[in-house]
Amino acid sequence: MDDRWIDDLEERKRKDMNRVFGKGVLMGTLTTLLFMITLAMVLLIGDILPTDFSGGFSMQPGESSIRSGDLDPMEKLQEIEEILRGDFLFMDEVSDEQLMDGIFSGFVGALGDPYTVYFNQEVTRQLAEHRQGSFYGIGALLRQNPDRNGAEIVRTFDDSPAQRAGLMSGDMIIQVDDQVITDQDIQEIVSWIRGEEGTIVELTVDRDGEELFFAVERAHIQIQSVRYEMLEGNIGFITIEEFGVHTASQFQQAMDSLEAQDMEGLIVDLRYNPGGQLNPVVEILRNILPEGVIVSMEDVHGNVTVERTDGRNAFDRPMVVLVNGFSASASEIFAGAVQDHEMATIVGTSTFGKALVQRPFTLSDGSSMHVTIAEYFTPNRQRISENGIIPDVEVEFDYTQEVDDIDDLIDAQLDKALEIMRGKLQ
Repeated sequence: MDDRWIDDLEERKRKDMNRVFGKGVLMGTLTTLLFMITLAMVLLIGDILPTDFSGGFSMQPGESSIRSGDLDPMEKLQEIEEILRGDFLFMDEVSDEQLMDGIFSGFVGALGDPYTVYFNQEVTRQLAEHRQGSFYGIGALLRQNPDRNGAEIVRTFDDSPAQRAGLMSGDMIIQVDDQVITDQDIQEIVSWIRGEEGTIVELTVDRDGEELFFAVERAHIQIQSVRYEMLEGNIGFITIEEFGVHTASQFQQAMDSLEAQDMEGLIVDLRYNPGGQLNPVVEILRNILPEGVIVSMEDVHGNVTVERTDGRNAFDRPMVVLVNGFSASASEIFAGAVQDHEMATIVGTSTFGKALVQRPFTLSDGSSMHVTIAEYFTPNRQRISENGIIPDVEVEFDYTQEVDDIDDLIDAQLDKALEIMRGKLQ
């Protein structure tokens, strides 16, 4: 399963092929480039397809069994290149690297799975930094908006450059420096925003139809994925922003602190949590669930992997879990597990419905692919894909009240969770 930059992908990298060809043509000599393309396609196919794949690939170095109409693909690329070199107006506006990335992205994107994607070396490096729990950027959680071109800000981290600059949840980033966002993948947009500490990134955002400009200084961002506090009535309240490398330890620290304050019940907020890595959510659930299944995963061959817990550390007090349509992937594993074990009441709206596991593959040149390898199910074998987790108590977030301060907005979902929790504690 990938981290949150992957879990919210709604658009495919396959569009890159068209975008790149629309901006320029093949650069360099035809002989050298065609050799590079042939070799790269051979290496890529060899990495992503098992040896017993029966789809017709039997490519050997220097040849191809893939045919497009009546032309060998290398012959067709040559034909396209000759046309573009002769007549295309913007032939000097694309590099070899961009073109190669477009070819690989298009190849992987043709699989039709929005979560199986190719990343070049720079984006691969950015993803590795994020998995380590820190990076240089602006401190904002972004998501791909399926209805608009841009990167939507889900939230800004506390005291982050993004927050200090005045960026807000709901802002749609439509341009980064001089790069206008069209159909780029969220990972590519993120790679534009990140950079060296102390440098400035210029962002143009759409806020309720008004274009605003922000110059934001990049800084070292340490991801704090868990926040917590004790509410009135000794009700612990933990918000999990995403499931990253440090989330399980941060969650345990929150639990230890709340336990020391004589917590009587727990509310876990997974709203706007787009998911993340599998291991942290399994580790958290292993320490709160009763004995039994945490989650099961089934691959294309029908092999089933089951994660279990012995229940020795099961949480024995009332629990409520908050979710919404932005709760995805690892969040759905959490919500589905506590719901099936009947240890928590789920409150909010139906979750996103992404129940697919991605595995990262690093290629020999430092680029990478994230490939969907399995589907996961709740302990009761509930299928989450497309359906999501249906809350036990459905409540919409009330954002209509006119107030001067956003912090004063009525949170009807949290209010309902508190009402349910107080009822459990009576």
